[in-house]
Amino acid sequence: MVSEVTRFAVWDTLCDLEANVRYCVALSDQRQRFHKAVRFGLLVGITLEGGLLFGATQIPWLFWFGVFFGLLLAVLTIWDAMSNYAADAATLKLVGSICVSLKLETDFLWRRIENGLDDEDMVEQNLQALQNRMAGAMGWIQCELNLKLQCSTEEQANAEMTYRYVKRL
Repeated sequence: MVSEVTRFAVWDTLCDLEANVRYCVALSDQRQRFHKAVRFGLLVGITLEGGLLFGATQIPWLFWFGVFFGLLLAVLTIWDAMSNYAADAATLKLVGSICVSLKLETDFLWRRIENGLDDEDMVEQNLQALQNRMAGAMGWIQCELNLKLQCSTEEQANAEMTYRYVKRL
């Protein structure tokens, strides 16, 4: 038989994993959209720069506007090269998939507890291993936190988990 404290710890880990999955996927999608927008902006900017420089052959003052615009494009290109948005998005997707796997394992552990198949020591060992793997995976995230997104994904995850497991509590 498993104590209520251990049962609550498994439930809490299950909720944390659901929130982490949602957060990682949402932040990854956000970073990918931003990365694509910057790349599209560079493409449009380079096209406009070519038009400006071509137009400068007819209208001389466009040359200076083209030089200024070219410097802005150079700064944006350097910033894009130094930013890590694409790598952050890939890392977040990977961490999200690891959390999905851990969530499935935690769900299996939860079902074993509900059916009375595991004892306290076995559950605590499995839970500690799952929590260590979750902490290790979350440690790979190197980007800054988006607290607003994190709060909204946690609320969604808690609502989903309560809806999905309300019969089992």
